[in-house]
Amino acid sequence: MKISKLLAGALAFSVLTAGCANKTASATSTPSSASTAASQSTASASSSAANTPSASPAAEADDAEAKAKEYLAKMDLTSKIEQMMVPAVKKWNGENFTAMNDEVAAILSNYHFGCIILFAENMTSDSAQAINLTQSMQINTVNGGGAPLFMGTDQECGNVYRLLSGTDMPSSMALTATGNPQNAYDTGTIISKELKALGFNLDYAPDLDVNANPANPVIGIRSYSDDGATVAEYAKQFTQAMMSNNIIATGKHFPGHGDTATDSHTGLPQVNKTKDELESTDLVPFKQAVQDGTEMIMSAHIQYPNIESGTYTSIKDGSQVYLPSTLSHTMITDILRNELGFKGVITTDSLQMDAIKANFSTRDSSRLAINAGVDCLLMPVDIADGSASANLDAYIGDIVDMVNDGEISIDTIDDAVTRILTLKYRRGIMDMQYNEGTTNTLLANAAGAVGTADNYAVNRKISDASVTMLQNSNNIIPYTVPEGGRIVMLTPNASQSNAFGYAFNRLTDENVVTANAIGIPISEDYGNRYQTAYNAIAGSDLVIVSSIMFDATNINFYQSGVIYYMVLLIEHAKELGIPVVAVSTGVPYDAPLLTEADAVLCTYNWIGAPSVDENWVPTQAYAESLPAAMDVIFGKVKATGKLPVNIYNIDNGSFTSDVVWPRGYSLQ
Repeated sequence: MKISKLLAGALAFSVLTAGCANKTASATSTPSSASTAASQSTASASSSAANTPSASPAAEADDAEAKAKEYLAKMDLTSKIEQMMVPAVKKWNGENFTAMNDEVAAILSNYHFGCIILFAENMTSDSAQAINLTQSMQINTVNGGGAPLFMGTDQECGNVYRLLSGTDMPSSMALTATGNPQNAYDTGTIISKELKALGFNLDYAPDLDVNANPANPVIGIRSYSDDGATVAEYAKQFTQAMMSNNIIATGKHFPGHGDTATDSHTGLPQVNKTKDELESTDLVPFKQAVQDGTEMIMSAHIQYPNIESGTYTSIKDGSQVYLPSTLSHTMITDILRNELGFKGVITTDSLQMDAIKANFSTRDSSRLAINAGVDCLLMPVDIADGSASANLDAYIGDIVDMVNDGEISIDTIDDAVTRILTLKYRRGIMDMQYNEGTTNTLLANAAGAVGTADNYAVNRKISDASVTMLQNSNNIIPYTVPEGGRIVMLTPNASQSNAFGYAFNRLTDENVVTANAIGIPISEDYGNRYQTAYNAIAGSDLVIVSSIMFDATNINFYQSGVIYYMVLLIEHAKELGIPVVAVSTGVPYDAPLLTEADAVLCTYNWIGAPSVDENWVPTQAYAESLPAAMDVIFGKVKATGKLPVNIYNIDNGSFTSDVVWPRGYSLQ
């Protein structure tokens, strides 16, 4: 019996969860002389110079750099500064910015930005919407006289994904759990092809962070592992797939965000490692990425007092803070450029994050970042309403003044812009056409490339392979559903209950679950509907409970409603003698809190199905991680995943040094 809405109690859930005055503003004007080569090329929208065989990589690089320098020679100082800027327009006048308007068109025409970054706020479940937005941004930029844009987004997948019409592939940690680096390559292939089909040429992924601190509040499942060599290998496969499909990959967050206890979105982290300690752990993936030819690296807003001695008086409280990596010449130039030998483009992380914005003046953060050696200034100012032009003019004007006053060298600016333009030429971005015809070509091809059944089939296969079994008392898994069996699935939010409902129906259709079984997914909404979930357990044949650990605040379950209520539900099921399976859906470090369950599984992704129709079929991008747990529970596949990290014991709300389950562990 398929799940009905009357049995469910789950709600629809929406997720996602992190110029000059003399320039003319025209969205349809003829390209100016500054962009004739870029806008009048005969290259098609589906191919680029980067895909054309050349005499040798070195010759191609030399040719791209020569073209970049020729283009640079025609640029004024203001345009050079704009080329280093990477703004976002998440919202406009308080509404999600999903379609071009006259005000933003004028901004793109007037300011020659080097890149635009799009977020989930810029997307809908319609691929045509994404294509129209990316292409209108390119057209307005080029028609206004600017160089074609890096068009970027954060499509890491797992819990960080932006393409709502695409395929939310498994998280980095889930990929490593499969034990097969080919899965990272296949994931990178699908992501890059979908990005390209929607008009993107740049992905701010993969994470090269080594998740050495289980209490890390911001990286977690975005990291491949707590082992540097493992991170390096899986990130390499992902990056190579990206490059093979002409998408620029970005290794982040240099020199590593995996050992922090503070989220740089909300604070300024500090890591007290020495240079030697950093080289033996966090820098391992970055060294490998540089050797493998990665083209872009993102910096981290992290203080390293044992490496960087420069300080700054915080505008927040007057305290002395160390220059974070993003603003550190030692980190960016001395280590990344000179020691590691990275010659590509370096971008900051968002300069709107509190680590920078709350501690450094806007003028000083731009000066320090540029002098540190970064090339791209990510989200330097807020662009959200009619004040955008004034904000931009003030920001650009400050940098112009600092160059003219000698606080920033023009050579530093020229070097940065040359690297940006060189990469654009090398990847064929400068030779692409951006017009109605190319937009229509993308629109015609999107359905066959984005969010397809084939892509989700690969997603399911990899997700199934990632599920890791840590406990299976009495061999409760695989579970055979009895005739008329009643399966209760308790989750902390509607997105997860949607995913369980979808998976239960799918397994019924596949004859894995008996057709007259009853599935009851219930969203507990973080305790608000706890009593409903509690009451549903009685009379069931099997209870499945999912938990989420976002960060270390969850390990003391008396202070965390999410895990606290999940544990109470597990205990209630056990009191009634009903078998119960616990599914860890975030970072797997909560597993020691779930061992009262008969079985414990890890899936490494808390995203479910944010939106479903009346038949529980997802209507936008969704994750296959929870459905994969269902595939394992009911015996469609075996649990073959292995832990990508060490799991530590938890004592009174704190991690101990005792390893409960070591990296590589699997019960089967």
